[in-house]
Amino acid sequence: MARDDITRLGKNLMDDRFSFVPGGEQDLHDVYNLVKHRYPDLCDDDFLCEMNCSSGHNRPEWEHEVRRVLDKLKKPKGPLEKPKKRPRIWIFP
Repeated sequence: MARDDITRLGKNLMDDRFSFVPGGEQDLHDVYNLVKHRYPDLCDDDFLCEMNCSSGHNRPEWEHEVRRVLDKLKKPKGPLEKPKKRPRIWIFP
């Protein structure tokens, strides 16, 4: 089960639909930096994905939540695009 801060981060990102991210192509790591700047209290770098997921990695779990929300908001249903040949790039409206 996700921690409360991770759940709140996901809800906040869904609610604002990454409106704080500049339009155009954005590298995933730049998106992480923008999210961390906007929600510093919800981005705990010490809580790693491997502590929460059976196949987790040695990266902060909040980054995993960012990717989950990005995936939920990608086209055809959402406003975001992710070029298949550029895995770290997202296109924001």
